Amino acid sequence: MTNKLEKFWRRHHSFLHEHGYELRDKFKPGWVPTWKNAAQRARDPDGRTVPKPYCIVDATRSSDRTPVMLKKVLITENPHEVDICLYLSSLQHQPENHAVPILEVFMSPHFDNVQLVVMPRLRTFEDPWFDTVGEVVDAFRQIFEGVEFLHKHFIAHRDIHWGNIMLDPSRLYPKGYHPADTHRSPNFKSSAKHITRTQCWPRYYLIDFGLSRRYSPDELPFETTQPSADSENITLLPELSGAIPRRYNPFPVDIFRLGFMLTWHFEVDKFPPLQFLLPLAQKMMAKEPSCRPTITEVRRLFAEICLKLTKNQLRLPGHVFSDHMLQQFRQFRHILTCTPPLPRHASFQSAQTALDDNLCPFYTCIASDLDAYVTQRIREDLDAALRIPPWPGYQLRDKFKPGWQPTWKTPLEREYDPNGPPTFNPSTIVDATKISDNKPVMLKKILTSGPDHELEIALYLTSFLEHSENHAVPILDVLQSPHSEDVKLVVMPRLRLFSDPPFDTVGEFIDAFRQIFEVDQGVEFLHKHFIAHRDLHGGNIMLDYTRLYPHGFHPTLEFMTLDFKGFAKHTTRTRCWPRYYLIDFGRSRRYSPDAVPFEVTVPPLNSNRKTLLPEQGGNTPRRYNPFPVDIFRLGHMLTSHCAVDTFPPLQFVLPLAQEMMAQDPSSRPTITDVRRRFANLCRCLTKEQLRLPGSPDSDDIMQRIRRLRHILTWTAPLPRNKDFNSGRFALDDTLRPFYTSVPSD
Repeated sequence: MTNKLEKFWRRHHSFLHEHGYELRDKFKPGWVPTWKNAAQRARDPDGRTVPKPYCIVDATRSSDRTPVMLKKVLITENPHEVDICLYLSSLQHQPENHAVPILEVFMSPHFDNVQLVVMPRLRTFEDPWFDTVGEVVDAFRQIFEGVEFLHKHFIAHRDIHWGNIMLDPSRLYPKGYHPADTHRSPNFKSSAKHITRTQCWPRYYLIDFGLSRRYSPDELPFETTQPSADSENITLLPELSGAIPRRYNPFPVDIFRLGFMLTWHFEVDKFPPLQFLLPLAQKMMAKEPSCRPTITEVRRLFAEICLKLTKNQLRLPGHVFSDHMLQQFRQFRHILTCTPPLPRHASFQSAQTALDDNLCPFYTCIASDLDAYVTQRIREDLDAALRIPPWPGYQLRDKFKPGWQPTWKTPLEREYDPNGPPTFNPSTIVDATKISDNKPVMLKKILTSGPDHELEIALYLTSFLEHSENHAVPILDVLQSPHSEDVKLVVMPRLRLFSDPPFDTVGEFIDAFRQIFEVDQGVEFLHKHFIAHRDLHGGNIMLDYTRLYPHGFHPTLEFMTLDFKGFAKHTTRTRCWPRYYLIDFGRSRRYSPDAVPFEVTVPPLNSNRKTLLPEQGGNTPRRYNPFPVDIFRLGHMLTSHCAVDTFPPLQFVLPLAQEMMAQDPSSRPTITDVRRRFANLCRCLTKEQLRLPGSPDSDDIMQRIRRLRHILTWTAPLPRNKDFNSGRFALDDTLRPFYTSVPSD
């Protein structure tokens, strides 16, 4: 009986064969099992199901008969896995890198959200059992080295356990083994024969980066949801304790998991030959994350402990299940043949991968420290600059004043203190108030030395501020940091996420997207000026809340009032029709109309993405036109953020969203085409349809009451005097190839 995953691989047999990879016979189309009963099936190598995890399968590279593993990666579930793996594979020349190398990546020909990753065939790192303490020491020497390499590159694995650490079996099993049953020989007729690690010293690898993340060193890393520990993890991570999710730093979690693996799988608390590792494991499993050592400190402590071991200690049994009689015989043979108990020239510490001491808070700070750390960084960058004339003064909140001390004494008091909530993430922005008129603003730190053109484009768009069609966030002021010539402090109006509060009616949804990409506004205005945003998603579209929230709200906890004594009150968009803005031009580019615009790297969709950009398909970077990417992202936002594919009142937009997300970039409409088609769709709606709920999160009962009130007060379901089909900033038809052509054109 074929399981679901075996059917998946059978369906890909021909595709993989064309690309030079052979699956076993059981995956060939038309294959029929030869066994007739359970006993025969047990003796047949093809009688075994695909090994766990079921997303992987063994294969052989046709060109050189190299054994490999193929992994099915669901982009919707693990959107960062392939990107991180390819990045680490590009650093394979560095010996400290123990990430599994990626040989090739294919897009599935049958599923848009599936990638097929080709890797070397490896074996679980503790199979066969460790023969000596020296073998355990060498394994963890490499494991710690590999994790330090990840952390040095700001990558947290977030799922370290025994099943995600492998070894290269090529020398350990010189005659190989069968992939379906790793304890059987390749022909399945006898047991697989192996030597000991002491005779070949295998290399160890970290695998499975599905939950991993790569962070920016300029922003503090934290997560709010912790992936569950492996199925045998009896001890709950301290970061998961409590009734509600808490922010946590993922780097100390990696340290905890390594310490847990030492105690749980190697029983360093019970097995005498390995008890010398118990103090280190206990430090790594400290309940307080900030008390755990960094991975560089782990390597230093590990080296200090291991270098004190004698040769006799290193030759003791390395595992509880070692055969002691045979193990003693092998050690006697190693002594006679002068075989060392550790690899020659093994390095326990490397200055190349050691973490930067200046970044120690990045790797160790916890949720309660994150806010203080960000606050200190903002003080350093902003405090002096905001008080130097002739610039207009800007006042930060009390918590940013030099010498400020928190007034709360308990976590509960902190929750109800205006200065208690955490600072924004990313740490490059902070709220402030303009002293002259008491207007709320936002300050953003921009590095001018980098490759981005954010400030240049933002100032260019601000020069068109008199155009009502320009929906780029205006720049109010630009300040030079007194501490760094490469840092500018940009002042912008304080805005609010465009979908908060949820749209009350279909009419409110229509007005928002009319401004975002229609009626000569928003994205069309950018494209008309040959600017591609390149990072359009729900978090980069904001609204002017001044009339929507007449009494304001707290800048960090936006559902609270300014004084933090109650919930912020707001009206509906139908009663004030707010203006929407595009923000964050860090990835944006302005192109010359005299040459077709092409980029080589595609910025990833936001972390909640559902579909990978077609431009990212394939195993190598490809050139692409960034303007169709903007269209795809807008269509993706309609489906993933506004649920036009599942929410009935908005399903009239689904055909347009599907056109915008066409797999072939040249088949996508231009932004002017989008505006016109959107206008045609909206004109067909009745007033009753425009007053239907505009979001799945709308309160149906209250929404119906408001709808009735709007009818009785003759409140229009759309803004008056708004032309859906204005052509003032329509794209020039003669420049259509500029906006739609792809590299093959």
